[in-house]
Amino acid sequence: MSSGSTIHLTRSAAIYGFGDVLARLGHEPHRLVHQAGLPYACLSEAELRIPTHAMLRLLESAAEQTGVHDLGLRIAANRPDSSSGAFGVMVRDQATLREMLQAMVQNIWIQIEGLIFALEEQDGLATFAIEFVDPQGQGVTQAVELVAANIARSLQHVLGPYWEPEMVIFRHSKPESVSAHLTAFRRVPFFMHDRNAIVMLSAHLDRSMPRADPEAAKHLAHYLQLIAGSRQQDFIGKVRQLIAALLPQGLCRMDRLARQLDIHERTLHRRLEAEGTSFGQLLLEVRTELLETYLAPGQRSLTEISELLGFSSLSAFSRWKRGLSRQPNALLSE
Repeated sequence: MSSGSTIHLTRSAAIYGFGDVLARLGHEPHRLVHQAGLPYACLSEAELRIPTHAMLRLLESAAEQTGVHDLGLRIAANRPDSSSGAFGVMVRDQATLREMLQAMVQNIWIQIEGLIFALEEQDGLATFAIEFVDPQGQGVTQAVELVAANIARSLQHVLGPYWEPEMVIFRHSKPESVSAHLTAFRRVPFFMHDRNAIVMLSAHLDRSMPRADPEAAKHLAHYLQLIAGSRQQDFIGKVRQLIAALLPQGLCRMDRLARQLDIHERTLHRRLEAEGTSFGQLLLEVRTELLETYLAPGQRSLTEISELLGFSSLSAFSRWKRGLSRQPNALLSE
């Protein structure tokens, strides 16, 4: 975790349905909540603010301890649309599907700090990416699938119940059963990818929203931002997200990062220095976190991992990996 990181907080509504799903499966949700260091009230009160990393820990440990490895998808399937509260209303009041997704990109921090959405369009396809920034060593599989399933359902409300994405892609490994994924997304996702995302046709983004009220949406977004307080998703979080996105492309350089942020390279250096960090330090942190993610399933070759982490050759990656535990600070210039 970066020394300049903030503690990200999440509305307890993010885990709405967790207790009911586990109880129906014969498990004790309160014990798991206690183990995660969270108050029992988070199961019944939607407006509690809980640490995002603790929410991630709860979902991952619950899936592991109970053997319910599609827990995130089960929670998504068993929650009403109203569980997103005023945020959901604001999103649904947008004029078009594109504006709905852009509103989610701009305002998801109100619901879950440390979660970043990004909408990209290229060659007739729109990619809606889902990433957790600085999860403090916690796994994100269940949370990512929960969020992705919620987004897919929102898209189906606009595009019709039989709509299916062009692709769904995840960083994590393929589970033994994908039946829940097929139900949630109407297709089997691609696993072990370089990002988490839902891919759709760009043409769909111009679809009008059935309950559009753009003026009301604007006022509601302003109201939500006021009651949520200052945004904790900081500059460092944005830089980390861009590093993670640029690494697999082999384009993770400081000059490229500055262009992505629309600032001068010297300005980027000064801002990072003011936050008590540097490009090299953040690059090391992101690479180390991604390395843990890619090694955990044990299904990727070292050559593939080296490419995903942005190394020019397997030998360069091997040298970096060997030195990681011995002299981590010496790796900042790699």
